[in-house]
Amino acid sequence: MARKLALLMAVLFTVAIVGVGVALVGNAAAAELANETATFGDSNDTVAVDLSWNSSISDAQNTTADIVFYNATEYQNDSSTATVVHSETVTSDPGNTTTHNYTTADVSALEVNTEYVVAVEGTDSDLDDVAISTLGSSGSGFFAGSSGGAKLAGAGLLIAAAALMLRED
Repeated sequence: MARKLALLMAVLFTVAIVGVGVALVGNAAAAELANETATFGDSNDTVAVDLSWNSSISDAQNTTADIVFYNATEYQNDSSTATVVHSETVTSDPGNTTTHNYTTADVSALEVNTEYVVAVEGTDSDLDDVAISTLGSSGSGFFAGSSGGAKLAGAGLLIAAAALMLRED
């Protein structure tokens, strides 16, 4: 039993250290903060991206986030090599929320009946919240799906496996 307990403690310690490391790296560099998959049904369908900027940003003119529309099929195959169809760099507005709307009528690179992954890339500590929403011309949403993930996906599985090891037969 003592051996199993020591193994459990080692697993939990490793998960904690990895978690802290991922959090520190995630906050220090630009990363994908949110993404949604959407298809424009007509030229009036809108993708709205709300960026809620942290009020403690000290260098507002040099703090930005990128809103990127990727080819969805390529993104789902390999996000690192997906074609960027449209992108915009947004300068921060500390303490405020900025909304950026996109339609196929306003952005010539975007096409009706084409699936895109809309992503927000930036530094986690600069943004308090990111929301990507859609509104079709009929008033209904038109997300084709949603993707994203937890920063520590799989940590729960490690803990569950360690707990099973402790279980007495």
